[in-house]
Amino acid sequence: MVVEQLGRHWYLELDGQRLEFRHNGDGRIRMRRDAAGWQEVDSHWEDESLCWGQVCAKGEIPLD
Repeated sequence: MVVEQLGRHWYLELDGQRLEFRHNGDGRIRMRRDAAGWQEVDSHWEDESLCWGQVCAKGEIPLD
């Protein structure tokens, strides 16, 4: 996980694929896979992992 702007813009690099996330403070999160378009995703906790849509991350995740 690379944080560009804490709580606003971050991305994950997994197996050569880049998953980029943006949050503008209104409660909605958008995700983009590589060059594909942006899609809105819901965030939720699942088995001690933070998930955005179908993508989940576990470990030290900076939230603020």
